[in-house]
Amino acid sequence: MFYIFHSLMRYFQRFNFLLLLLAVCGNTQAANPQGVSARAFKQTFTQSEILERLQVLCDAAKEGERKPNDADLRQVRTQIRAAVDKLRARLARQPAGRETLQLEPLRQSLLRTSDFQPDAITETYQILASPNEFDAEIVGPLFRLLRKYLTLELAVKNEDFSEEYRTFCGGIPAFVETFLSGEYPEYGPALTDAVVWLSDLDECAPLAGRIAAFLNETFGHSNLFVQVSSDFLSHAFQRTIEEPLLVNDRVLDTRVHGSGQVSGQTSIEFCPNEDRAQIKLLLTTQMSTNTVGRNGPIRVSSTGDGSVWGEKTVFLADDLFRTTPARSSTDLAIRTTGIGVEGRCLTPGIVLKIAQNQLPKRKPRYDAESRRIAVSRLNSRLNSEVDQQINQLFARYRKEFREPLLETGLFPTPWKFQTTATELKWSALVAASFQQGAASNPPELPDHSDIAVRVHQTALNNAAQSQWAGRRIEIDEFLSQLQEKYPKLAEQIHRDEEDPLTAITFAEKSPVSLTFKKNLVTIVVHIDRFEQDEQEHPGLDITIKYRVKVEKTGENGMETRNFVFEKAEAPTVFPPGFDPNGGARMGARYFAIRNIVMKRLDQELQDTFVVSPVELEEQWKDKGRLIPQTIAADQGWLAVSFLFQ
Repeated sequence: MFYIFHSLMRYFQRFNFLLLLLAVCGNTQAANPQGVSARAFKQTFTQSEILERLQVLCDAAKEGERKPNDADLRQVRTQIRAAVDKLRARLARQPAGRETLQLEPLRQSLLRTSDFQPDAITETYQILASPNEFDAEIVGPLFRLLRKYLTLELAVKNEDFSEEYRTFCGGIPAFVETFLSGEYPEYGPALTDAVVWLSDLDECAPLAGRIAAFLNETFGHSNLFVQVSSDFLSHAFQRTIEEPLLVNDRVLDTRVHGSGQVSGQTSIEFCPNEDRAQIKLLLTTQMSTNTVGRNGPIRVSSTGDGSVWGEKTVFLADDLFRTTPARSSTDLAIRTTGIGVEGRCLTPGIVLKIAQNQLPKRKPRYDAESRRIAVSRLNSRLNSEVDQQINQLFARYRKEFREPLLETGLFPTPWKFQTTATELKWSALVAASFQQGAASNPPELPDHSDIAVRVHQTALNNAAQSQWAGRRIEIDEFLSQLQEKYPKLAEQIHRDEEDPLTAITFAEKSPVSLTFKKNLVTIVVHIDRFEQDEQEHPGLDITIKYRVKVEKTGENGMETRNFVFEKAEAPTVFPPGFDPNGGARMGARYFAIRNIVMKRLDQELQDTFVVSPVELEEQWKDKGRLIPQTIAADQGWLAVSFLFQ
């Protein structure tokens, strides 16, 4: 599944200049479809229902809330002190060097009730607000309390708080209505700030907390859906087994040696499960053996034939992988082909006669033990090989998926795995704390597909905000990293030696905004500052629009499909907030950098960009290709699907 993401991203990364400015796109990564349970999606409300409920809450909040006071601040200080003590105890149990947060100055400040100084709260909050410095899971509770205190402190000091609060609540419905239109994704950070502020006022203004909770619920739906067919995944697990078998066992009190042959096939089977993914790994083999058993002077020759079936179940739930012990069964039948006496024996005839009489009595136990050994051997092999593969997959998942997203605060929670009889489904909410998810369920997929991805614009915009807000990118360093990770792509990007840019700094709010509407993909890049060596240029907003469609082509009587991205109009480059139709003139200081950027856009952006059938690697190499099937961009959702042929 992870490979599919990377394969898709490599195609989108061919927007060379966009890759420079939109690196997030390269790194980020309705009715129920057939076979999907009604529990697959959360219940959503229509836009009118959302606005109606929100209006009721906001009207009540304007009339019924009180201004925070000093008692509220004292209560939060008590909560902070308890959180500090808890965190200090937890950090003391961490390995050396894990967290270097100094909490003693804050603790001593909180203990001084008569001459309390809030500077320690501000200083600690600023330290914890530094991105990627501390584990958000560990310091999160304290960080939220510090932020809450600072919010309430400003409210207490603000004499006009009550009037400003009523005005704020009165404007929320109109703001949310605009955001719900999907045409202004750059409003997302402002909505996040509003929800955070309302949440901080919760205890002294309960209706503010209810508004925040309602907005979290409204925009709290999963914004990334992936589904993979069992037919496609089976190609990764199907393997033909043809190998010799060496027998060296002790069956009851008989030492058995010999050889044989094992022929078999591995496969997978999806088990319907609404709460987690449940996949059976199956192994079916035919076994034949030719053995000799020795017990003292008695020699017994035998042949064996039969089938051995094994299965092992893999569960995927949240971010955990779990396997069950292997279970096997067999119908192995053993036939005696000869019996004799070896070595020195004073009475070989008598010994042979006794053995011939005893053999029928012992054979049922002997055969049962032989089948038990065959089953045990298969169980052991399944457990060792599958567990090793799962451990490798989980290690790769942690390194390539979990850890990078944890660092940026974008690790999806909640997320969910499901299986039907024919599909593996995965859904997730890609959003940092208080960021928005989708307000609607994903569009229905019109046809059967082997790979389908449906992503809401909030997932990509949240990723951009968390990963690139305010970030300064040195171009040479970025290209060096690109060369290391994607050498083929790096070859396609050429620096402009006449007017080289040395660094860019993304805007603090909405560094990249994407919208999907009426099969039009609109990308707006907000740059706060450009640098050319020692010279700085003011920032610009860059807007690029591509229309998406499926193009059918025929060759040698065979129909194939491509995803086509056609430039919908010429890119625009303007200063932030500038209206080209408003009559105002653009400032002279913008012209130089605007010309450089427009030149690069003209050089690098293709008029048409085509996603052709995808050649697969690893387990799928030489087994087929992913053929583009459907693509649609509308109502905030981008949906793409492929067939495996």
